[in-house]
Amino acid sequence: MDNFFGSLYNKARTTNKLNKALYSSWYMSGMPVNPTRSYTNDLVTGYTDNEVIYSIINKIAKTASNIPLVVVDSEGTPQDNHWATKLLRAPNEDTTITELVNSYYVYLLSIGNSYIYAPKLTDGRTLELWTMPSDIVEVVAGNWKNPIEGYKVMYGTQEEIMKKRTVLHSKLFNPNFQDSGEWMYGLSPIKVAAEIIRNINAGNERMALLAETGAPPFIISSQLPEGLTRPQQEMLEDSYNSKYGNISSTNKPMLTGTPVKVEMLGTNAADMELVKSSEYATRVLCNVYGIPSQLLNDTSGSTYNNVIELKKDFITSTVMPLNKQLAEKLTTFLLKDEDVRFEFDYSNIEELSKSIDERMIALDKVTFLSTQEKRDMFNYDTPLDEVQDEDDTSE
Repeated sequence: MDNFFGSLYNKARTTNKLNKALYSSWYMSGMPVNPTRSYTNDLVTGYTDNEVIYSIINKIAKTASNIPLVVVDSEGTPQDNHWATKLLRAPNEDTTITELVNSYYVYLLSIGNSYIYAPKLTDGRTLELWTMPSDIVEVVAGNWKNPIEGYKVMYGTQEEIMKKRTVLHSKLFNPNFQDSGEWMYGLSPIKVAAEIIRNINAGNERMALLAETGAPPFIISSQLPEGLTRPQQEMLEDSYNSKYGNISSTNKPMLTGTPVKVEMLGTNAADMELVKSSEYATRVLCNVYGIPSQLLNDTSGSTYNNVIELKKDFITSTVMPLNKQLAEKLTTFLLKDEDVRFEFDYSNIEELSKSIDERMIALDKVTFLSTQEKRDMFNYDTPLDEVQDEDDTSE
């Protein structure tokens, strides 16, 4: 019977017309699929060189990675002695599971791709998990029946190809099917937000320039009818540059025996509204990543109760979906043939525990549900009659 269903499965793979349409025309088996943009450049211009992107991604990554990842059975009971639980306690000799999940999200949210390397034993288990340097990983083509053969890491002159079964590749959805193979990589959020990131970086450079010079560009001209001769202009310019063209002389007056007037070609930083522009850019980037800007010290419209609700919404709307996807992918990747799964444990998250208390108070007023049904809604494993028996015994 297994052979029968196996043959049907293989036949379905060999007649996958979608794969044939997507991969047959340009695919070269065993060759890397080169992405159309530099993910390393995205990391540099975005995450490492832009304080707003860095703050947003770290906020999401640290929040998500500090929620415990556990192994549970089909009933949701933790499996403390399972080999996968031991793997979570020590994924490798250098990294904790919190650090590994944090780096996983930094790559995913920066460049749209994140790779975890898990060398497999002959029985299918793995004893180590490693975050791969995702910006220098390339997909290695297979054939249209099995599009991905493996993953290549190229660092300097050293090249290594990992088999597909040893690498977990997570990616953000990429709808670009115009470039050959581009959809095999995730869509980089930094690419999506490239224009606003450039504006922030340009604003930062402008602010730094103003801090150094103390003022925007200006013109010094003579108030005399005959004006300044060319030699006088050059002498005045040289005198200014030598005496006042450094940060230690910022905002000090310049003395001259010739009547002159100063015309500013710009305004100061406040008038240019660079600060407001930066705040606007921060809000746009927060929208891209699904994080309330108030959680990054944006005080507009913030109250204590409002921030608490925003934190809860941030966890339920942004962090939990990301963690759910990771748990499902890890389960498929490492526990495919086992009756256990990975999941994140939110039972001790303060922002969510308050909402649980509110639900319990509300449910207590409901009369059409039995006490046992209410207990089931909160995943209490022990049946009510057993709890009552224990209470009777204690008396």
